Amino acid sequence: MKSKRKLGSTYGRKIGSMLLIMLMVSLAAKAQDSLSVSPKPTSPAVEKANERCHCISDSVFQSVQLGVVPGISTNCYLKNPQTVNDLSFNLLIGKVYGVRYLELGGLLNMDESDVSHVQLAGIGNSVGGDFKGVQSSGIVNTAHSVKGVQHAGVINYVKGPVVGVQHAGVVNLNKGNVTGVQGAGVFNMADSMRGFQQAGVVNRALKVRGMQVAGVLNMASNVKGMQLSGVVNLAHDVHGVQVSGVVNKAKAVKGFQLGVVNIADTVNGASLGLVNIIKHGGYMRWEVSGDEVFPVNVAFRSGVPMLHSILTARIATDNLSNPTWTFGAGLGMSLGRPEKMRFD
Repeated sequence: MKSKRKLGSTYGRKIGSMLLIMLMVSLAAKAQDSLSVSPKPTSPAVEKANERCHCISDSVFQSVQLGVVPGISTNCYLKNPQTVNDLSFNLLIGKVYGVRYLELGGLLNMDESDVSHVQLAGIGNSVGGDFKGVQSSGIVNTAHSVKGVQHAGVINYVKGPVVGVQHAGVVNLNKGNVTGVQGAGVFNMADSMRGFQQAGVVNRALKVRGMQVAGVLNMASNVKGMQLSGVVNLAHDVHGVQVSGVVNKAKAVKGFQLGVVNIADTVNGASLGLVNIIKHGGYMRWEVSGDEVFPVNVAFRSGVPMLHSILTARIATDNLSNPTWTFGAGLGMSLGRPEKMRFD
C-alpha cells in the first residue's frame, strides 16, 4: 500500500514538472513576440522594382514569334504569359509580353511590357512599358515612355517622358516631359518641352526651354527661349523673345516682344508693336502739335521709355475741301524724369 502511494506521488511530481516547463516555454515565446521588431514597410518605388524584377525573372525568352491574331501564335504553345521574343511577326493583330529587337504587324502590335529597337504596324502600336528605338504606324502609337523616334500618321500618346523625336500627322499628346523635337500637323501637348516644339495650329506646354513655333497659337506657363506664332503667343513668364503676327501676351517679360499688339504686366527689355500695353512701368502717351505745313499733328507712343513705338497722323488744311492726310510709324526714346524734364 505504501509503495503504491509512493509511486503515485512520483508520477504526480513528474506531471507537475512537465506542466510547469510547458508554461514557462509559452510565456517565453509570448515575451519574445512582444519584443520582436516588425519589419519596416517598403516604399511604393521599392515594391514596384521588386515586382519588375520578379516579372523579369519569370519571363521566358523565345527567339521568334509568329502570330495571326491573339490566341493563334507560336507563343501559345509555351504556356507562359510572360514570353519575351527577339523577333515578332504578326499577320493581323499580335499580342505578346515584350520584344527585344524587331516587331512587324499587319494591323496592330500590342505589347504588355518593354519593346526595343524597331516596331512597325499598319494601323497601331501599343506598348505598356518603355520603348527604345524606332516606333512607326499608320495611325496611332502609344507607350509608357519613349527613347528614340516615334512616328504616327495621326496620333502619338505617351504617358511618361520622351527623349528623341516625336512626329505625328495630327496630334502628339504627352503627360510627361519631352526632350528633343516634337512636331505635329495640328496640335502638340507636353508637360514640359526642352528643345523644339512645332505645330501647324497649336502648341501647349507648361514649361518651355527652347523654341515653340505654331501657325496659330503657342501656350506656355514659363518660357526660356522663343515663342513664334502666326497669330497669338500666350505665356506667364518669358525669358527671351515673343514674336507673333497679331498678339503677344505675358505676365512678366524679360527680353523682347514683337507683334501688332503686345500686352504684359512688366517688361524688362522692350515691346515693339503698333500698340504696347504694359501695366507696370510702361510708357503710353498722346501728343498733339502743329507747324506751318501740317497745323494738326497727332502722335501715339507706347512701350517702355527707353524704346517705344510711335504712330503719327497729320493733316494739312490749306485746302479744306480736299485736305491732305499723312500717316507714319517709327521708334522713339524718352530720357529724363517726367516730374522735371524729359527729352523725346
